[in-house]
Amino acid sequence: MQYGIPILNDVAKNWLEQVSIALFLVSDDLRAIWVNASGRSLMKQLGLRQDSFGVVRGNTRELELAVQNARRVLQQAVADRANWKNGTTTLTMADYPNGQVQLYTLSINGISLIGCAVTTAGSEARDLSALLTEYGLTSTEKKVVRMLTRGATASEIARTNGSSLLTIRTHIKRIYAKMGVHSREKMFARLSVNHGGPSVGAP
Repeated sequence: MQYGIPILNDVAKNWLEQVSIALFLVSDDLRAIWVNASGRSLMKQLGLRQDSFGVVRGNTRELELAVQNARRVLQQAVADRANWKNGTTTLTMADYPNGQVQLYTLSINGISLIGCAVTTAGSEARDLSALLTEYGLTSTEKKVVRMLTRGATASEIARTNGSSLLTIRTHIKRIYAKMGVHSREKMFARLSVNHGGPSVGAP
């Protein structure tokens, strides 16, 4: 079956909204344009809010200072994005030592945007690794899945791992077979369901 772009967009949007990683879509000047459910939950836990201009603020003076420090780090990273490897970079924040912030360069209808994924170091990786182990995936296949969930293409995965494109495509086919799916979108939906999110078209 062939899926049209609107269907894929709906699946991707639902998956991104429900996935258990805090995701933010921000402008070049770091104004939040879209935040998923996990991102909103994280902001609430950290005592942060978004003002009417899309700027993230702290609910106390101490938190606001921490936000300003984080904003400076992010601004420096965004200014240096021409040097990001494969259009992405990973940061750690002094005021959020147990977390990681991964940034991605994006372009939508010619508008330059930044994708931002915030994770607590180790927790999400352990959860995903345990889930993939249940499907019988090898360590190499798990690595491929992690890169796919970060938005990497098969070609990018091949370059990063020093493998041929054919080898990576073979890994992906084996992953699909073990997970009982036939596409990346179905794989994302299956992972979302097993992480406790609602079904977004899982077979």
